[in-house]
Amino acid sequence: MKNSPPGRVPKDFIVLSRQLLQLANQGATRLEFLRAASRLLLTFTRCDDLEVWLSDGPLHYRWTCASDDSSTFQVSGELERFRPFLDTLDEPIRDILEAVLDGRIHEQDPERTANIPSEMTYDGTWWTPKTSAISNNEKRRSGMKSSLPGYGSLALIRINVDDHTHGVLILSANTANFFTPQTIENYEAIAQTLGMAIAGRRAQAALKERVKEFTCLYGIAHILEHRDLSLADSFRQIVQLLPPAWQFPEMAAARIELDGKVYEAGATDKLIHRQCADILVDGKRRGRVEVGYNCDREDFAEGAFLHEEQSLLEVIAREISHFVERHEAGEQRVRLETQLLHADRLATIGQFAAGIAHEINEPLGGILGFAQLARKNAGVPQQTVADLDQIVAAALRAREIVRKLMLFSRQTPPAKSMIQLNQVVEEAVAFLRARWTERKLELVRDLDPDLPELLADPVQIHQVAVNLLVNAIQAIPDTGRITVRTRADGSAVKLIVEDTGVGIHPDLLPKIFNPFFTTKDVGIGTGLGLSVVHGIVSSHGGCIDVFSQPGHGARFDVTLPLDGPDPRQESAS
Repeated sequence: MKNSPPGRVPKDFIVLSRQLLQLANQGATRLEFLRAASRLLLTFTRCDDLEVWLSDGPLHYRWTCASDDSSTFQVSGELERFRPFLDTLDEPIRDILEAVLDGRIHEQDPERTANIPSEMTYDGTWWTPKTSAISNNEKRRSGMKSSLPGYGSLALIRINVDDHTHGVLILSANTANFFTPQTIENYEAIAQTLGMAIAGRRAQAALKERVKEFTCLYGIAHILEHRDLSLADSFRQIVQLLPPAWQFPEMAAARIELDGKVYEAGATDKLIHRQCADILVDGKRRGRVEVGYNCDREDFAEGAFLHEEQSLLEVIAREISHFVERHEAGEQRVRLETQLLHADRLATIGQFAAGIAHEINEPLGGILGFAQLARKNAGVPQQTVADLDQIVAAALRAREIVRKLMLFSRQTPPAKSMIQLNQVVEEAVAFLRARWTERKLELVRDLDPDLPELLADPVQIHQVAVNLLVNAIQAIPDTGRITVRTRADGSAVKLIVEDTGVGIHPDLLPKIFNPFFTTKDVGIGTGLGLSVVHGIVSSHGGCIDVFSQPGHGARFDVTLPLDGPDPRQESAS
C-alpha cells in the first residue's frame, strides 16, 4: 500500500545507505544529487512529500520533492526570506522547524506543542501522527502553497552535514499514524546518512572542479612555454581551454581581449551570465578575460558561478598579463640589442671614416692647390685648362665627401647657439629652390609660427634640413609633392620631411642610416646623406624616426631637444 506504514528491515536500510553514498561519489551537481536522492528516499519511506532544509553559513536552502516527481529549489541569505512559506505553517510547527534549523530544538517549550499529538526523540526529531490543517482561505491569503499543512503525519528530522552546515529532513504523509517509533529511528539514521552523502557529494564535486581547474592551468602553462608561438596563436589555444574548466562546460563560452583584438571559444555575444577579470600589463588595463553561460539553469538559484571560478579567472588573467610582459620585454631586448649592434657598427665605421678623412685631406689640399696654380699660368692650352677644371671639381667633390665623413664621425665640434628652426628650414628651401623647381615638384611648407628657439649648431641643422630635402627630391622619380613641417613637442621641436616618392621597402629600413648605403643609381648619391643626418641628430641629443611603405612615399621625423643633449649623454658618447 502506498500510504501504509513501511516495514523496513535493516537490509533495506543498508541498501539505501549504499545507494545514497554511491550517488554522492559520482560528483553530480547539487540539484542532480537532490533530485536522485529524493526519489530514493520517497521510494524507501513511501511518504507523499519530502523537504530538505539546509543552513550553510549565511545561506539557507529549501528543496521540495513530491511523489509525482515535481520539485522546487530556493536559496536565500536570510531565513526571513522564506517567511511567506513559513507563515503558512501552524505556529508550533513553524517554531519547531526554525528551532531545528537553528540548532535549538531541545530548547523548545513542550507546552508550545501540547495541543498537537507529537513525539520528540533524544536526537531532536519531532514527529506527529497528525498535523492540524490549514484552511484554503489562509493558503490563498499567504500567496504560497505548502506541502506541509493538511498532511496526516509529519516528521522533522535533523541533518548534520559538517561543522558549518546543518538542516532538517521533513517527511510528510497523507494518512494519520503513518510514523512509528521504529520507523522514526530508521529515518534518523537515514537523515545522518543523507548528511554524509551531501558532504561527500560536495567533496567529490569540489575535487572534480579542482581537477578541471588544474588541468586548465597546466594546459595554459604548457602553451606559454612555447616561445615559438606568437601572442595571437597562444591566445587562440588558451581560450579553448577555458570553457571545459567551468562547472557547466557544455553551455560555457569564453573570450580573451587584448589591445582591441578578440579571441573566442563559443558564442560570447549571447551570454546571459558572465564574469570577467582585467588583463593588467605594467599596471595598465590592456584587455580582459571573460567566461559565461548562454542560458539559465535551475542550479543558478544562488548564482551562476562558483567562488573558485572567479579566483581561477583572475589567476588566468594574471598569467596572461605576465606572459604579455615577458613577450614585450623580449621584443624590447631584441630591439635594444639590434640598436646596440647598429650603434657599435656605426662607431667603428665612424672611427674608420675619421682616419680616412684625415689621411685624405692633406693630399687633396695639395691636388686642389697645385691644380689651381697651374690653371693660373699663362699660355696653358685651352684643353689643359678644361682638364684642370675637371681636376679642381673632382677635388672639391672629394673634399665635400671628406667633410661629410668628418660630420658623420663627429670629428668636427659643433658650435651651438640659440637658433630658430623655421629660419634654418627657410634657408635650406631657398638653397635647393632651383633643384625642386627644375623638377617641377610641389613644395608645401607647414611651419609652426610659435616654434620656440633651440640650442643647436645652425650649420649642422642646416645640413640636416638640406640632406633630408635632397633625399626627398631624389626619391620622387617624376612629379610629386614634398611637405616640410615644424612642430613644438613639449621640451623639443620636430622637423618633419615627407615625400610622395617610391618609398622604402621594410627590409631596407634598418640599413638606411648605414654609411655608404644607397638605393640610388651610381653617380646620384654617395650614401652618406642620411648617415650624416643621423650623426648630427644624435650629437644634439635627438632622434629620427622613419615611416614608409613601398609606393607610398616616406616621412622622416626629427626630434631635437630645446636645451641640447644631456651633458651626461655627451660625455658618455
